[in-house]
Amino acid sequence: MQAYLALLDFAAVYGMIKCLKTMLVGTLVLCVTLPLCRRESDRKAEKAGKASLNLYLMLLVVPAAFMGMSRLFFLHGIVVITALLSVLVKPIHGKLYFAVCIVLLIRSWWRNFQMRRYLRGLPVIDRRASLEERRVLADGIASVTAGDRLWLWRWYLSHVRIYITEDSISPFSGGIFRPYVVMPESVWRDWDQERRGLVLCHELIHLRSGHVFWLTVFWLLKIYWWINPLIHLCAARFQEDMELVCDERCVAYSKVSAAGYGRTMLAVLDIVRGDVELRGLPAFVRSDDFGNLKRRMKNVAQSGRAEDLLQRHRRQSLCFAAAAVLTAAAIVLTSYPLYTKMKELVLYDEELRMVDYDSEALRAAVQVQKGRLVIDEELFGQLIANEGIEGEYVYLSFDTIMKVPGCGGGGNAGMISLEDYEDIWYLAADCRENRIMEFCLKYLL
Repeated sequence: MQAYLALLDFAAVYGMIKCLKTMLVGTLVLCVTLPLCRRESDRKAEKAGKASLNLYLMLLVVPAAFMGMSRLFFLHGIVVITALLSVLVKPIHGKLYFAVCIVLLIRSWWRNFQMRRYLRGLPVIDRRASLEERRVLADGIASVTAGDRLWLWRWYLSHVRIYITEDSISPFSGGIFRPYVVMPESVWRDWDQERRGLVLCHELIHLRSGHVFWLTVFWLLKIYWWINPLIHLCAARFQEDMELVCDERCVAYSKVSAAGYGRTMLAVLDIVRGDVELRGLPAFVRSDDFGNLKRRMKNVAQSGRAEDLLQRHRRQSLCFAAAAVLTAAAIVLTSYPLYTKMKELVLYDEELRMVDYDSEALRAAVQVQKGRLVIDEELFGQLIANEGIEGEYVYLSFDTIMKVPGCGGGGNAGMISLEDYEDIWYLAADCRENRIMEFCLKYLL
């Protein structure tokens, strides 16, 4: 039990230090990107496609979450930060911080569970629906994938389920592996084909553009960095610009006029009366955010030619994809491995004083084979004599696991009898507890 508690203390300290490192990098990124994504004044219209560029700029914060094992924190000068964190962070700090993370994660999971339960009670329109309803969905899919050369997005959107609700709420979409769109019955049954198609097109673009996935990523970042207010601001800005991008693309794909699209948004706003929890989901309109709705309508009104806008979005997405690949490669190349099994051997006397650290003589006298020590009695005896070691036993540690310099543990140690070098008692027992702790140390931290 004490071994598990020791592992928990190590995990709390190591995890907290790793989290603070990533939060530091993320804060630096946000301090640069958020001013670049600033909102234009009411008197000055934003450039067409600016919202899409803002999205990609804010996504630059995501790689920061994977830089906890970066070698950059051990460079000359920057290593002072690592050393300071190692001194200041205590197990209780990590336990409290991650306890809050777990509470937030459970609360978010509960909200997702409630949403899934809400959806199970709604009638669904899928591939088994009537011909007319399936045609509406097929037309929407065809409009948002018209320029795609690959079949992947058409196949993905063909699995979208449309749920019909009697609640007077905004249409919204969700689901990554099981995508869905929720439509109010008054929109789906009573509206004409053009306005209903606009709303459906908007939600399909959310799914087509991966917005649900990126909202989930920001949701995880808000839990991981819950103490940092900038990540909450960035997530809110991301969701606002995401709606602007969907509006621009929806107008471009559907060829509807800006005025017609604006009237559709106002018509949806007129029916919104419900109180279903839509936090963190792409909703068509939100009744409590008239400022953002005004900004969306203004953005649509000056979005320009559809062909130019879509071409600009494609260029931006290609540039972002290339930057993402280069960033991922840079992080991999500048990070320590998940774990490193140390080859160094360390010899201690009976009082646990280190007498030899991986010298050539020690490595010549001792070999590690399949987790066991193979000792050359003649060379090992000479080493003991040269070091002047007395007593009944010596201790030899090996196979220590290193995460980053200064952090690690595990491994094994042999207590070697000085009367019979083949009499070795291994201190790390081959038991389930040790295997679990080694697995956690290697792969989960």
